[in-house]
Amino acid sequence: MNQPQLFNFHGQQVNTTNRGDYFGYFYVLECSGILKIGSTKNPRVRLQQLKRMLENYGNHKITKMYISKPCTNYKENERVLQNYFSTVRIKNTELFRTDVKQVLKAASCLKLKNNSELQEKKSKEVTDFLKDLVLTGGKNYETTSI
Repeated sequence: MNQPQLFNFHGQQVNTTNRGDYFGYFYVLECSGILKIGSTKNPRVRLQQLKRMLENYGNHKITKMYISKPCTNYKENERVLQNYFSTVRIKNTELFRTDVKQVLKAASCLKLKNNSELQEKKSKEVTDFLKDLVLTGGKNYETTSI
């Protein structure tokens, strides 16, 4: 069975690793004359899901899947790309009719952020608040009224 490969935005083949809870990838999928712009935490699993769906329901073949480097703002970058190419978007989908080189050029210019420490801190604060709420009724987080 021919397994599709993953490529960076410069066309070089890449491997992925799990970078933790806050990291993910945004991607450009090239398929039968259309492009899909999306995001995922696990590109290999997502690629297999899309491959099955496209072959089973549309008889389409995936040409290539291009992915970003791991980042914490992957969903934001997906939206930026989708908005930038909104004039060539197929209505009510994540599919676009445009040149893949244009999308890859735009994608390679997006900033990749690593806010994992900040997100971990916020997550811990929420967890601590919920623990206090359950254990003490929120006494450690009471606010004074003005």
